[in-house]
Amino acid sequence: MGTGFASSYTSKWDYHSMNNRVLLLVDCSNHVYKSAHVHAALTCEGRFTGGLYGVLHAVAKAILMTKATDLVICYDTKPYLRSLTYPDYKSIRVGTKDEELVARASETMGYLKQLNTLLGLPTWAVKGFECDDLIAHAAHKYRNRFKNIVAASHDSDLYQLFRYKNFLVWKGKNGLYDRNDFENEYHIQPDKFVTLLSLTGTHNEVAGINKVGPVIATRAINSPSFMRQLRTTYADLIDRNYGLIQLPHPEFPSNEILPIKTTKFRDRDLINFCNGFDISTSQAMLDAFAQISK
Repeated sequence: MGTGFASSYTSKWDYHSMNNRVLLLVDCSNHVYKSAHVHAALTCEGRFTGGLYGVLHAVAKAILMTKATDLVICYDTKPYLRSLTYPDYKSIRVGTKDEELVARASETMGYLKQLNTLLGLPTWAVKGFECDDLIAHAAHKYRNRFKNIVAASHDSDLYQLFRYKNFLVWKGKNGLYDRNDFENEYHIQPDKFVTLLSLTGTHNEVAGINKVGPVIATRAINSPSFMRQLRTTYADLIDRNYGLIQLPHPEFPSNEILPIKTTKFRDRDLINFCNGFDISTSQAMLDAFAQISK
């Protein structure tokens, strides 16, 4: 199995001075479920390997294309604190979930944790919090340490983090999405994005104001008198939503010790691991993981 991106990068990187370091944070749950769905047919000796194959190639490509020098793998850890304060949080996902997909994703998570340990990749998980909280924590804490902080995720809630000028989102085949892209799409400043979502609701089953979509929400943000009208009736809902949507969650333990340093990468470790799942390792993939271990 090839990576499909070997010809689109150069392996001669020189991005490791302190001023040019790039931190890449991978939303593991996001990538696992997507890969388990897209590569559902891939197996090896009775084991599901499509998720592992997809995540490996997606992460390797992200490393190369974002010029990452440092990598962190982020995990959601249930029960979410948000669910304790708002039981409907992500509730529809629970009722409509594909059991086979969940099983494939769970199997993939197990393999990835083995690989993370083998390669010495930093992994972050804080009980009760989600990948978005971890990414937001890094965007704030390390904003002056890295040239860029990049989230590999398709979750639009992260757009609020464009308040940090060196924050970017890697969207796979759609490339990098930055603050300018956000402002051109939403026509508001990043620090107003949580307010917009508080009015409209989100994909996490956080209910917004009935019949208020992005256009009306944007008008309210730009019109103090209109916003006062909405708050007269919906202040409790808006404030509740703001607390659920803002990143990181107000109760996230900012003093949590979360490692960044990757141990020295050895080609043979990755090759042997992948061979066990009948997954080939291209030079591009090997270069990618070597790049974040220097």
